[in-house]
Order: sequence, then C-alpha cells, then structure tokens
Amino acid sequence: METVVASKPRLIRRAYSLLQYWEDGQMTIENYLTRTSLEANLLVLDMLSAATDPICNNVLSGQFSHIPAVEEIVGKLTKLNLLLVVGSRLEKRDRALEDSWKWDLNARYFHYSTGSVKYNFDLEAVRKQLEKKAITNPPPSPFKTSSADSKIILDDPQLPDVNFWEVLYQRRTCRHFEDAPISKGVFSSFLKLVAGYTHFYNDSKIDKRIIKTSPSGGARHPIEMYAFVRNVASIAPAVYHYEAETNSLAFVNHLPDQKKVLDFFSGQKWVSNAAVIFVFTAVLERSMWKYDHSRAYRVLLLDCGHLGQTFHLSATALKLGVFTTAAIQDRKIESYLHLDGIKEVVLYGGAIGVAGL
Repeated sequence: METVVASKPRLIRRAYSLLQYWEDGQMTIENYLTRTSLEANLLVLDMLSAATDPICNNVLSGQFSHIPAVEEIVGKLTKLNLLLVVGSRLEKRDRALEDSWKWDLNARYFHYSTGSVKYNFDLEAVRKQLEKKAITNPPPSPFKTSSADSKIILDDPQLPDVNFWEVLYQRRTCRHFEDAPISKGVFSSFLKLVAGYTHFYNDSKIDKRIIKTSPSGGARHPIEMYAFVRNVASIAPAVYHYEAETNSLAFVNHLPDQKKVLDFFSGQKWVSNAAVIFVFTAVLERSMWKYDHSRAYRVLLLDCGHLGQTFHLSATALKLGVFTTAAIQDRKIESYLHLDGIKEVVLYGGAIGVAGL
C-alpha cells in the first residue's frame, strides 16, 4: 500500500479494480488487485465517484469540506488503494489491467482474488485437522449413486493394445461424425478408462478415497459424467449418469430431440451424429470439505481439464472420433439433468462416435 499525505497536492483517481459487496451485514469495497478493503458508506461512495477522473486530492477534499477530517478520509482511501496516485506503480498496474483484460469483472475478480492463499504443508498437522473434522462433519462420499430400480451394468474394460506416443500424436478434435453405432464394449471401456476408479482406499479415520486415471486436487474427484446415449449397440437411447462405484448407468431422463441437444450445445451442429454426447459436472462439496478457500475452485476447473485430456486420449486409443467444448448452456442442461445448479454444477461437454471422413 502507498502512503500519501492528503495535504500534499497530488493527482488521484478511483481505482478501476474495485468491487462492492455485502459481507457480514456491512457494505464493503475491495480493491481485488491489492486485496485491501474498507467498510463503505454513502460518503465513501460519493468521494470515489467524484474521483472517477483524475483530480487533485486537495480539490477532492474541498468538494467535501463540510465533512470533518475530510483530508484524513481521502488519505485513508488512498492508503487502502481505493484511490490511486496517478503515475504511481499501483496506478499504472491498475490501468494496465483495465486496458489489457477484455474479459469482464467476473473473470478479473476471480483471478486476482484467488491469487494468494496461505498453505500448510505440515502433512501430519493437516491430517490431524482432517481427522478431527471428520468426527463432527463426515466427508461426502466420492461416489454419486441413484435409487433407480434397474441399472445397466457395463462390460469389463478391454484395454487397447496401442503405443502411448502414437496416441498422443494421433489425437485430433473431430468435427464430423458418421451416424453410426459404437459397440457396448468400446463404450464400456471408454467410460471405465475416463470416469471409473482404478483403486479404492478406506481410511477409517477420515474417509473413503479413490484413484482415477486423471489426477484430482486432494484426491477429491468432484467430477461426474452424464451420457446422452444416441447410438450404442444394446443400450437404449436415453440420458444416463455413469456410476463409478458399480461401473453402471443409471437412467436420468429421456433422450432430448436434436433441436434441444443443439440448444444445450449452443448450436454446435457436429454433435448431431455423435454416438454419445457427454456432460461433465462437479459435486462441489467433495472439494469444499477439504479446502475451504476459494482458490480450490481453480483446482476444480483443472480437475475437469485433466479429465478432458483423458477423455481425448482414451477415445483416440479406442479409434473413436472425439471433441470437447466449454460452449454449452449450463442452466438448461442442469434443469434437464434434474440438478439444482448449486451443489452440483455443469462445467464441460464432449462427444464420441465414429469419425467421419
């Protein structure tokens, strides 16, 4: 923070990187670049508004001369980086962000507000904390299961005999699928490779933990997968949830018509002939239980990306066409999957099928 004597004439302006919100019943204004904040009131808002364009600090104080100790208030706003001295290092950085980032406030705030977190790498101490927490607040299960009367048990995976390096070099995004079926065996192998678990650990003092083919922050594995099955031999077209615990499919909803699917995928026509369309979701409480800081949401997105890479490579190894996309309509999909969009949220989409020429 830069300390400025209010009585010394200097050009100041309101910082661009400000966010206003309610916290614990109090209106707060935060500079998310510097992570400094102040409990706000109408006077503070008026003063910041008056300094939208560069203004001499003494002139700003003069505009509010009826307020006792106004110079001290201006000095405090400057010290907390809500007002910035024009030409200072912080002011240049603030302006550079405004000029360079073309994304809106949501992206800026998320990135910078989650940029600095204190971590504890004393593993023994962390474990004791988790053991204590698990007594009064047991962790959520790593598996999501339904009460469906009947489920489709998938085949045991048949691992393809392929060279890993060849798979890496052969990976391509497919934008044209043949309207042709894939076998239940290939579909089963694909799901097990991507979303199934490979190992299971029962830590009696904390929780059950699983390992998958993709890494996950803290081994929380929050990502779930839903399959819009269009053209898989021996499996009725429908929308299913893949249940990793039993390697099975649970019915969620009827397969929507092509118009609705295209709407879900923002008009991306290449999904039309895919054998299976997928939606990736996140069960937030799995990650929240272990990590109470908001930077963990970054890790959750990375988890989804790790799974997306495995999604591509597994499809390539199985000689399937594949693509993934973030251009999907989260709220509409959540509604169709009967998700609340609060505890479990949509993050990502993709598809596999017979690649066209």
